[in-house]
Amino acid sequence: MIEVFKDIFSAETIAWFKADLEATINIDPEDRPFAPEDALRLYGLKDCPLQDRRRIIKNTDPAHKHMREILYKIIPKHVTFYMAYQRQFLPHQMHVDAVTDHTDLTYAKSAIIPLDENINGIFKTIVWDHVMMTNENFGEFMKYFLANKDTLEKLSDTSSTQDVNHCWEGTPSIADYMLLEGVFDYELGSMGMFDRTHVHCSSNWRKYGLVDYKDIILLHIG
Repeated sequence: MIEVFKDIFSAETIAWFKADLEATINIDPEDRPFAPEDALRLYGLKDCPLQDRRRIIKNTDPAHKHMREILYKIIPKHVTFYMAYQRQFLPHQMHVDAVTDHTDLTYAKSAIIPLDENINGIFKTIVWDHVMMTNENFGEFMKYFLANKDTLEKLSDTSSTQDVNHCWEGTPSIADYMLLEGVFDYELGSMGMFDRTHVHCSSNWRKYGLVDYKDIILLHIG
């Protein structure tokens, strides 16, 4: 289930986080590269070598303290969380936010907090009711799907109702062979939270050609 917490961030708070992101996103960033040939093939984009740029927020940063004041109204105060600013240049494909031996499985959630206006409703996170503890596990499921797709039962029409064409090339689409759990439509001031071990992806907002990136706050809880 996707829990959507509406209006838990004031306009002033969102503006503060956005300004802090702009001021710090290029300080010791973690960049995730993306093969330029894949960016061209999937999105028709030239010279786009990064999927995203991330800046991890330490628990001593003012942004982390600001987030604690809000998040601990929702989760118990003993639960820890990872926080990062993320500037996403390309939509994320299907994945899980893996757990470790140190993860508190009682509160193993991920959360997305939008920092940009959702122009024409193109920014979404799609979540499937399909549990994988690691992305290696999900890779094995993809191999299983490829080997058995002719005998498996189709469970949804997600590939035709959501912008997930960047996640799977060819037919049938693996998106239709997992039950759809829900969709988080980005809205400023809101937060979408879901089980981090459930397969999820960003919607293909790039196909609309309206923006070059989107900014979010990413939380891994537990």
